Amino acid sequence: ATEGSAAKIFAGGKGATAVVTGNPTAVLNKTDDKTLTVTEIYGGGDAAEVTGNTAVTLTKGTVTNAFGGGNAAAINGNTTVSIASATASNVYGGGNLAGVTQTATINMTGGNVTTGLYGGCNTSGIVTGNIAVNVTNGTIGTDAEHEANVHGGGYGKNTATEGNVTVTIAQGEGKSVNIWGDVYGGSALGNVNDAATDQTKVQLDNGTIHGCLYGGGLGAKNGVDGATADIAALVNGTVNVIVNGGTVTEQVFGCNNVNGTPKSNVTVTINGTNAHTPASGTEGQPGYTPAVYAISEVYGGGNMAHYAPAGSEVCKVIVNNCESSIGYVYGGGNAANVTSTDVTINGGIIGQVFGGGHGNK
Repeated sequence: ATEGSAAKIFAGGKGATAVVTGNPTAVLNKTDDKTLTVTEIYGGGDAAEVTGNTAVTLTKGTVTNAFGGGNAAAINGNTTVSIASATASNVYGGGNLAGVTQTATINMTGGNVTTGLYGGCNTSGIVTGNIAVNVTNGTIGTDAEHEANVHGGGYGKNTATEGNVTVTIAQGEGKSVNIWGDVYGGSALGNVNDAATDQTKVQLDNGTIHGCLYGGGLGAKNGVDGATADIAALVNGTVNVIVNGGTVTEQVFGCNNVNGTPKSNVTVTINGTNAHTPASGTEGQPGYTPAVYAISEVYGGGNMAHYAPAGSEVCKVIVNNCESSIGYVYGGGNAANVTSTDVTINGGIIGQVFGGGHGNK
C-alpha cells in the first residue's frame, strides 16, 4: 500500500478454505507527498490459515492495528513485524484471534507506537515458539499524558506463549529510544512460558523508559484502574531483568505489577546505568539541588502483585559496576509479599539498600 485509505489489508486469504501456502508479506509504504491510512493490516488472512512465514513491514504511513499473524486463522510458521518510520496505535507479533505455531518477532527501528506494543496475540491465541521484541530506535507513547506499554507477551487473558520471551531495548548508535510508559516481559492479561525451563528476559542496554520496567506481567484487580475482575498474568519460566545502561525514570521490578506472579526464580541484575548527577549545595539551605539517580528504585519483587513461586524459588537483586546510579534497592516488593530475597551489592552509587520490601502504599 502506497497511498489512500483502507479498512483492512490482509496478506492472506478471506474464507476458511482460502489457505495460503507460501510466505505472504504486507507492506505499508506511503509516498512522501501522499496520505496513507489503514485501520488494520495482517500478515495472515481473515479466516484462512497460512502455511509459511508471514511479514508485515510498516515503512511509512499510519495504521491503527498491525498484526504479524491473521485475524481468526493461525499462522503455521514464523511471523515478523518491522516498524521503520510509520505510526501505529497497536502492534502485535501474533494474530488477533489466532496464534502462531512457530516464532513471533517485532523489530522496531524507528517510527511511533502510540498505544501498545505486544509480542504475542491480541484477544486470543498461542505463540508456540519463542517471542522476540527488539527496539533500537523510535518512540513508544507520546508524552507523560499519552503513554503506551511494551509487553513481551500478548494482550488478552486468553493469550499465551509456550516458548521463551525476550524484550530488548538497545538504542542504536546515533539513534534515540524513548518509551513513555511501562515495559513488561510478560503479558498484559495473559500467560507466558509453559514450563519452568523457559525464560522471560527483559534487557535494557540504553535508551530511556519514562515509566517502570517489569520482568513479569501486568494483570488486573477488581476496582484498580477501572478493572471489573481479577486476572492473574503468570510467567511460568524464570525471569531475568538485565540493565546494562540507560535510564528508568520510575521503578524496576523483577515480578508483576497489579496481579499474577512468576512461578520460578527471578533475578534483577544492574550492570550499569546512565550517568549519576550528584547533589549540589548543602541540604536544607537555599540553592540546594538533590542528586538525580538514573534509576529511582529497584525491586526484586512486584509492585502490588505478590511473588508466589511454585516451590522454594527466590527473588535476587544484583548490582554491579561502581557507576550504577540507583536511589533505592529493595530485595522484596512494593506493598507486595515475596517468599525469599537475596541482595548482592558489588558496587554502585546507591541512596539506600533494604533486604526486604517497601510496605508503604
